[in-house]
Amino acid sequence: MRNPTRKLAFFGAIVAALAFPALSAADQAAAAPIVLAQAQPQAQPTPQQRAAMLKQWLQASEQQMRAYEWIETTVVSKDGEQKSSTQKRCYYGADGKVQKVVLNKTTEEKPTPGILPLGRIVNRVAEHKKEEMTDYMKGAAELVHKYVPPVSGLIQQSINAGKMGMQMLEPGRRVRLTFGDYLKPGDSLGVDIELPTNRLLAVAVATYLDSPGDAVALDVTMSVLPDGTIFAARTSLAAKAKSLNVVVENSGHRRITQ
Repeated sequence: MRNPTRKLAFFGAIVAALAFPALSAADQAAAAPIVLAQAQPQAQPTPQQRAAMLKQWLQASEQQMRAYEWIETTVVSKDGEQKSSTQKRCYYGADGKVQKVVLNKTTEEKPTPGILPLGRIVNRVAEHKKEEMTDYMKGAAELVHKYVPPVSGLIQQSINAGKMGMQMLEPGRRVRLTFGDYLKPGDSLGVDIELPTNRLLAVAVATYLDSPGDAVALDVTMSVLPDGTIFAARTSLAAKAKSLNVVVENSGHRRITQ
């Protein structure tokens, strides 16, 4: 009596051959790279490649942003007290530069104390200090716009100078590209990128106003519009030496009707 196990194995081999015919030598050669590609993990972009993709995204977003208008709200605080709040309507003009129209502006003023002995001199000193602080606050607010949004040309300038670095913040999820001497000697622009989409998440800046001793830190939260345009949703500037804080928020984006 024949072995039933061998008989089943024989019929199984026939069915397998019919269902999965053998590949020709040419087909096997063509399929080999595909199998190897599936077996090997996908190579991650180099820091230089990520920087190139970042620049492309920034340039594309700048062009797309020209179709929008939005509201910029700037709040300046000193020693934890709000000193001013300004709202501006922003849009790109025909010259390619951002135009700003003031919609609302408030300034917190403390009452002037009564005249003291040598009151005129005291008032003049107080006014001089007030003007200095006002100029400082204006300079701090203007500094925000020099770093936000990042400029692709300045990023490339830092790369050319060999000042680019990379730091892994969350393995497989988040990486930071750093660009030294981005705008000023000794400053640093850090760009947080999501892995593997390479989407810009946040910006961190270490810089200064008049001198390196006058340190200023910027933290920027980025956001994305429905069409993929990236923009700075909220920027916070802290000047610890002056106990000064500037917050700039961009919101209410809408397409400009032609």
